[in-house]
Amino acid sequence: MSGTAGIPAVHDQEEVNTVLSYYVSVRKSHQFGLLAGPFASHDEALTWVEPAREVAIRLDEWAWFYVFGTCSTSATSRPGRLNSHLGLPSC
Repeated sequence: MSGTAGIPAVHDQEEVNTVLSYYVSVRKSHQFGLLAGPFASHDEALTWVEPAREVAIRLDEWAWFYVFGTCSTSATSRPGRLNSHLGLPSC
């Protein structure tokens, strides 16, 4: 599928119909984790990056050196590992 002026479209129809879950994510070297979520939108996940980072640093002093951000997936809807610390649903 192509977009305007022959530029490839970002998403094909299958991707558009896929329901995504958004998370606050963390990366430590080659390790990756889902800290908070799932959220219904990327904007909602973005609002939880700083609170999740602060909790992570309280729990692990080395978290200062980790990379925090957001991600989306259709593969899982499990709760983030820090949900209970953030007052988010953990079930």
